[in-house]
Formats: sequence, C-alpha cells, structure tokens
Amino acid sequence: MSLPSYDDSFFGRRLELQRMTDQLGASRLIVLSGAGGIGKTRLAVTWVWARCRARQSQNATMVRLGDVGDQLGDMVRQLRVPTGWDGAEGRWLARTGVHSLIVDGGRPALAPLLEAWLAEAPELVIVVTSREVWRDHDPLGVLSPEDARRLFIDRAPRKLSPAQLDDVLPRLEGLPLSIELAAARLEVLSLKMLSQRLQAPLSLLRDPDGDGPHASLRRVIALSWSLLEPHEQEALAQCSAFVGSIPLDAAESVLVLPPDAPSVLDVIHSLVRRSLLRRLTGDEENEARFIMFDVISVFAREQLSEVEEVEARHGQWYERQLQVWTDDGFHRGLEAAQRMDRDHDNLQAVVQRAMASGEMGRALRAAIALRRSPRADVEIHRVISRAEADSVDECLLGRARLSWATVLRGQGRLDEALEQHQLVLDSARRHSDRRLEGHALGGMGNLWSLKDQPDRAEACFQAALQIADALEDARLQALALNALSSAVDLRRDGDTEAALRKRQRALRLVSAIGDVYYQTWLYARVAGCLLDLGRYDDALTEAQAGLTLSLASGQNTCSTYEMMARIHLLAGRLDEAEAAALKSIHAWQDVYADPRVGCVPSWQVLALRAIEQEQLDDARRWLQQTLDVLGPRARYVGVRRLSEELLAGTLVLMGGPVAPSPRRRRRPSALPTPWPWCSGAP
Repeated sequence: MSLPSYDDSFFGRRLELQRMTDQLGASRLIVLSGAGGIGKTRLAVTWVWARCRARQSQNATMVRLGDVGDQLGDMVRQLRVPTGWDGAEGRWLARTGVHSLIVDGGRPALAPLLEAWLAEAPELVIVVTSREVWRDHDPLGVLSPEDARRLFIDRAPRKLSPAQLDDVLPRLEGLPLSIELAAARLEVLSLKMLSQRLQAPLSLLRDPDGDGPHASLRRVIALSWSLLEPHEQEALAQCSAFVGSIPLDAAESVLVLPPDAPSVLDVIHSLVRRSLLRRLTGDEENEARFIMFDVISVFAREQLSEVEEVEARHGQWYERQLQVWTDDGFHRGLEAAQRMDRDHDNLQAVVQRAMASGEMGRALRAAIALRRSPRADVEIHRVISRAEADSVDECLLGRARLSWATVLRGQGRLDEALEQHQLVLDSARRHSDRRLEGHALGGMGNLWSLKDQPDRAEACFQAALQIADALEDARLQALALNALSSAVDLRRDGDTEAALRKRQRALRLVSAIGDVYYQTWLYARVAGCLLDLGRYDDALTEAQAGLTLSLASGQNTCSTYEMMARIHLLAGRLDEAEAAALKSIHAWQDVYADPRVGCVPSWQVLALRAIEQEQLDDARRWLQQTLDVLGPRARYVGVRRLSEELLAGTLVLMGGPVAPSPRRRRRPSALPTPWPWCSGAP
C-alpha cells in the first residue's frame, strides 16, 4: 500500500525525528516500539514523508501486518512481490527503486529477514512499528507536556488557552491517542465535565462513530491483552493492585500465578517487552521498579477476578515492610526514607483500602509512614479522626499523632502540633509506654524551641533524655542530646563547648550500635560546633570522616558536602567552598523530587562567596532564591533571617533600596559566625 496522508498537523517528536535520521549512519533498520496509542505509526509516516521530500522521490511504501499469523507471507502479498523472487525480496525492492518501507506491526522475529533485505538493497531504509520491544532498540516515550498541550489545543473543536488544560492533560499521560480522543469529546462536553469523566477513561476515550483499530482506547488495549499468554494476563491483572509504581520485590510477593507459570520475574520481563509495563529509571543499582499507563491499569483491573485477595496481599506486604523501614515511625536510614517516598502512592492505597475494610491498625501504620510526604496532611488526619471513633491501640494511635504533628510543624501550625504531642504524652503515660513518652517529649521540646521558649524546651529534652537513659536507647539518647545542644547550649546560653560535648557523646552512642544514618548526621553536627569555635581543621576532619562513612555505606552526602562548603568558606578557601556547595546541590537533586529546601544552605554559601568576590548580582540571585523557597516557615526562622540580612546589605552595596529586614545587624561582607546552619541553632 502507498503511504497514508493526514489532514491534520503533526506535533512534537523533534528529538525522535532527529534520532531516526542520525541512526542511518549505524543502521538502516529503525524500530519504533511502544504501547498501543503512543503514536508509532504516525511518527514513522511523518519521517518517511520527510525522507521522500529530501530525496524528491515518493517511491516509498507501507505494509500493515496482523499481530498473529504468517507475517512474512503477509508482507510479500502486500508488496506484490512477483513469483520467482522467493528469498530475494530485498533484490526485488532494490530493482523497483523503493527507498523507504514501513512495516507496521512487525514482530521481533522478523529482524533477521529485514536485515537480509537491507543487505540486498543498499538504498533501502526500513522503519518498523511494534508493540513489542526489539533488542537494542529503545521504546518510544510519551509526548512532552508542551507538545501534548499543543496537540490537544489543535484537535479541540473550540479555542482553548494553555492554562485551561492544567487539570486534564496530566491524566492523559502524554499518549497521543488519548489526547486526540479526549479533545474530540469537547464537541459535547465542557472541560470540567471532561475532567470529571476521566475517572472512567475507557468509557470516555472513544470515537462513537469510528470502527477502526484506533477508534477506541479500550479496543487498542484489548488487542494487546489478547496477545498475552494466560499467565501473563493474570500477572498484569494483579499488577493493577499497585498504585503509582510496582517494585519488583513487592510484585514477587503479591502476584500469585498458576503452578506451571514462569517466575514472576520472567513474566514481568515479558510484559515489559510487550510494552504493557515500563521500567522506571532512577536507582537501578539497588531497585527494579515498573509502571503502567493508568488506562492499562484500569483495563487490567476490570479483568481481575480476585480483587480483595490481591489487595489484601498488597496491604500485607507493605505492612511487613514498614516494620523493616521504620522504628516507631522513624525511618531506618536514608534508604528506607527514600523507599517510602517512592512508595507513597502504594502506601496511600493501603491506607484507603484498610479504612474501607475496617482494618484501622494497618491504616494507622501506613499513615505514619506518609508523614514525610507533602501530600500527607489530609490522609493522616482522616485516618486519625476515624481511628478515634473505633477501638484501636492507643499507643499506635499515639504514633500516628506524632506523624500528624510533624506535618503540622512543617506547615507552621505549632500550637496544633503541641496539642497533638500533649495527647500522645498523656496516652503514653496512661499505658506506661516509656519509649513513646520519650518521643513525645522530644517533639514538644522541638516545638517549644521553635516558639522561642528555650526553658520549656530544655525541660522536655531533659525528661526525654532521662527516659532514654533508663531504657538504654542509644538513638533516643543521641536525639535528646543533640536537641539540648541546639536549643539550650547554642540558642539560649551561647555555650558552643557544651554543645560540642553533647554532640560528641551522641556520636559515640550511635557509633556503638552501628547506626550509620545518625552517625553521618552527627559527624556534620559535631563539625558545625568546631566550626563555630574557629577550629577549621578539626571541623574539616570530622566532616571528612562523615563523608567517608557516607560514601562507604551508600548514605546521602548532601549534608556532609554542605558542612564542608561552610568550613572552606569561613576558612577563606572560596573555590573549595563553591565546589563543595555545588556537590551538595547535585546530591540533593539526585535524591529528592523537590530538593529546594535542602539546597538553601548551599545557596547561602554561594551567595556569601559571591559577596566576598564582589559579584553582587549573583549574590542577590542566590539570596532571593533562598527566601522564595523558605517562605514564612517557622522552622527556618534563623536561616531566613540570615538571608534577609545579607540581601538587605547586598542591595545597599549595589546602591539600591534597602530590603525590609526586621533584625538587620551585620554587614554582608562579614562572614557570619556562628552561622545558623553550622551548629544547628534555630
């Protein structure tokens, strides 16, 4: 058949089009693989038409192959290869002058044959589209947000502004077919109605008058489903119990396949090759994680016959993992914290399903793990409110309240956080849960410190330390000692030597139990005290010890590089300070989805370095960036005040207006000692 032509415009895929052209130097076999509806055929046709124009020749053709049956015979019939050319189809294509051939729907088994054709036809280029991933060919990705927006606006029957699509577009997942079918629905729906009906995407994303293979997203997915083996269908259906992403270790526990089926790993691998699952990039060294398009998940869930059983296994697995990842709601190191962040959507699903089935214990334990998430406030509060009305373990409820208080503190709602801590404290004392009592007192101390009441903070921290000593709980002892050093020794008394002694003791305690996470954290805190005392070499030694331990154990190096940047800066080693600050920023960006708050101290280092070198425009940019990120958060009052003072002074040196600053005391050209982020004073 000849190449199809299209009446509408083609959007995006600039990088893919260029990559296809660049690939010709290495191979004339180009493979576009990916899920149905991702735009493989349209991209192939667009590229071949461009090649026709460049060669001033339209001698190109296309064959559409069925997903089953004899694909070679099907190609030969569609190409109308004459009798007698069996086994020499490539020479026949060369003789007819065909320079471009699109094989739409080709399976990987065709690869040797197509390579043979290319060897016989030196001018021929073959572009294959396939739902299966071919070896050595990366699958096609989704449209970029900007290209998806442009495509929707072009296909919509009425004029739209880009801002109107902010709610709809993310739910279409960058799939061109989804975008086109959704835009067409605006003939009868408003954008608000379209957004609401996307809760049931498979019923919405179809052309009511169409009968082709791409007239319905359900039809596209159903075709891929029909090509799976029964055990692959069962695995994909059970994968729909996961939300957001599918960790391999979780899938191997949750998925239950027939006795004669391959391993879960083999089946997952097969589903990836068939473009129904996609491998997530990120921490590939330590974890394999997969995702599927929401519309595929919805379809697969419709095929799941044992929904409750699979969801129960999903919840049980995460409940067991929470015992590994957390200790009384506190994460066990950076890796556990990152894992819970990556599994936020699954943990949220555990909470919702457990509440629906009345399993409030499981709901509370999962909600506790959500406290680190910026989206956790509504979920945790909802679980606590429900648990208060049911008969649940009060100590478990208390740990959930501590998580809720952590969220409230991050939002600057300190009085409400104190109320939660008081409820936890009362409950812990009623049930003689000394460890929970210690954590409640420590949290109250932090809140009193933020409210600038160091005496009350000291009373709470001392009480927490007494409990930790009685329990011989090294981690709780170390946390209480560090808190006392910050709130009392540094903030109230200005006694850096006393703070140093407490932090050194805390470091010895966690070192004795091999808690690497808190070891690396406390090395930086000890270095901060030494820095405040002007002992730059000793501070650098401690920071270097923390960095060595972090690198050896795979811990995050963000805070350690921050501290080294401050040490170098205050010691006058400006280039070394800049290098360490940039390493810290890169480390934050590598680990966290939103690293901005973590980058603030390094931005301050870069600003202070710029001030010292009279690069005032750069200094103003870094400082304004810190203030934009910190906002009015009570937790960072000291850090924000420093940025305000330095920005005000920088503007004065630039000859501009003085920025508002309620407590501007120091010249910006004088490096601050002590520095709020060095020793940890609020």
